[in-house]
Amino acid sequence: MNKEFGDNFLKELALLVENKASENEHDSYTAQLVNGKLTRVTQKVGEEATEVIIAALAEDKSSLISESCDLIYHLLCLLKAKNVTLEDLRLEMSSRNHSNLDKIL
Repeated sequence: MNKEFGDNFLKELALLVENKASENEHDSYTAQLVNGKLTRVTQKVGEEATEVIIAALAEDKSSLISESCDLIYHLLCLLKAKNVTLEDLRLEMSSRNHSNLDKIL
């Protein structure tokens, strides 16, 4: 399945994950991750994070982009499995004081 994403691709991808999570687990990898054992989706997040690091250290921009997309997708699946929304993340970022944000941004 190819999908064109717009400027709000993160919200669009989160909505896609949410919709896919309600499908039959036999037909949807996303549903398997979101509704299955938490260890499976957390393992996938860890694997993808490691692959992002490897791609970054190899200075392979194409692989870094690809692996980052995989990491974002799997992180959104984990967040959905734990009932954490992008709005929850936005509120947390907004609640941080500027000196703390300067450290991470």
